[in-house]
Amino acid sequence: MSAARSTYTIGIFAVAAGLMLAVTPARAALAAPKADDGYRDYVLGRHAWSTDRIQDAARYFARVRSIERDDPILLRRTFELALAAGNVPLTLETAREVLKVDPQNSTAVLVLIADDFRQGNHAAAERRLDGLAAGGIEAVMAPILRAWIAYGRGQGAAALQAINLEGTDGFIRGYRLEHQAYLRLMTGDAAGASAAFAELLATGQGGGRLRWAAAAAAQASGDDAQARRLLMDSETGARDPLPQLAYPRRQLERAGKIASPVRTPADGAAELFFRAALDLSREEPTPLSLVFARVAAVSRPDFAEAHLLTAEILRQTNEFPAALDALKKVGAGDALALQAGIERAGVLESMGQVEAALTLLRELIETSPALVAPRLAYADILRRQERYVEAAEGYGLVIDRITSPAATDWALYYMRGVCHERARQWALAEADLRRALQLRPDDPNVLNYLGYSLLEQGRDLAEAQALIERAVEKRPGDGFIIDSLGWVHYTAGRYQEAVEQLEAAVADQPGDPTINEHLGDAYWRVGRQIEARFRWRAALDCEPDPDQARRLKDRIEWGLDLALSTARNGR
Repeated sequence: MSAARSTYTIGIFAVAAGLMLAVTPARAALAAPKADDGYRDYVLGRHAWSTDRIQDAARYFARVRSIERDDPILLRRTFELALAAGNVPLTLETAREVLKVDPQNSTAVLVLIADDFRQGNHAAAERRLDGLAAGGIEAVMAPILRAWIAYGRGQGAAALQAINLEGTDGFIRGYRLEHQAYLRLMTGDAAGASAAFAELLATGQGGGRLRWAAAAAAQASGDDAQARRLLMDSETGARDPLPQLAYPRRQLERAGKIASPVRTPADGAAELFFRAALDLSREEPTPLSLVFARVAAVSRPDFAEAHLLTAEILRQTNEFPAALDALKKVGAGDALALQAGIERAGVLESMGQVEAALTLLRELIETSPALVAPRLAYADILRRQERYVEAAEGYGLVIDRITSPAATDWALYYMRGVCHERARQWALAEADLRRALQLRPDDPNVLNYLGYSLLEQGRDLAEAQALIERAVEKRPGDGFIIDSLGWVHYTAGRYQEAVEQLEAAVADQPGDPTINEHLGDAYWRVGRQIEARFRWRAALDCEPDPDQARRLKDRIEWGLDLALSTARNGR
């Protein structure tokens, strides 16, 4: 089992030390007539779980529960696996049972509240909401859910009163303002909705769905021109139209009217859960982000964005079969069908099926030749597979389509520059890296990569140092950038300064072979030869590539000076 998956699994499916049920009633039941079946299913469930097949694991554990009904750990495990796997019937069944033994289980409460909204049973949702935990993100959600319950009962004024903005700021205000805007639109206050959506968009919150809702509000308030502007893509360069805006644009063209993406209390609840999942997964996926993504789909089963986000989270946590299953729920005619196909290719790549992923992307490129996203995904896979010449060509096909480069296009030039540099096409690499820097002058990645490349090419040391020092200013704690600065000092013969910087770099990135090698070289130059060999051995333990491994072994055996001399003489 991979480390990433293991860490994630421990996080979301927190289980007591008696994981193997050796001390639970299930083991004692093995002598019963059905014990052999239960034991077999338990072992199969454990194996499925350990091999990233959480859908199968949930089914096997559910079968074990048909024999062992009184084991709370097994019950909780089955519920959590069923939710993670997207098995809604099993999730709902086990959620009800979990609440019988653990009435404070907020995840089970949220699942059943979402199902209540789906069914339009607002009275049941309110009763469950009373038992929701008072702290954490649930406390942020409770007033908004109560507002949607009130609206579902036909109490529009009470719904708006339930979302109090007074004294709120930051993300709490953003959550409340968004749902107040939806409610204002639905209760006939289009002008108030437009103002609220405008405030949200001005702060950079939301994306295509929020612009869609804002366009619906603008049209409802009589401002057709603003509605059309909101549905137009303002970005230039290599950017596709936002897929979420395709549907309302079609509405406008065919019927002349834009419907809001949120039209029912169930839609509102799903939007709330989805926003929480999205916010919690921005840096890296968390157990709770998957919970909220799945709960959003319970409230609104056809919510394509929730299924797509679920797949992204599952891919990043190595639950590949479940990710592919989530993507199947995005219909072929949905506006996000192309994004689902691209995500599927990403999952296939992660599973080691690289050629299948590339074949799928080629098919998407053929069916959507005007769009950038599948071409970019294709080049990204080639780059990750270290097929740098092909990747550079792929990025080039995207760049060639740009008539007016935008600041957001810097990454295209940067990635093509990286591929050219890795393919030892330095002149092409330098041109792209400098173009990326023009478009994004203060990006630490570009500053560092260009500066370090100049250093490696034996070019202008002063410019290399200036670029890298700017990168350090922008991202002072980054070990890789600090390593570049240390190498500047080393190249200039300032070995003691190099040691100081490289020690800081190793402290931040102890598992990087190049940083360890650099520090070993610097130690050697200041006469700390035992420490130098220790650091080279550490680099050798960090899985360097074959060329670097040979270089490190030479240093360890002969020392730096003789190793460099031998290398220069063509050993």
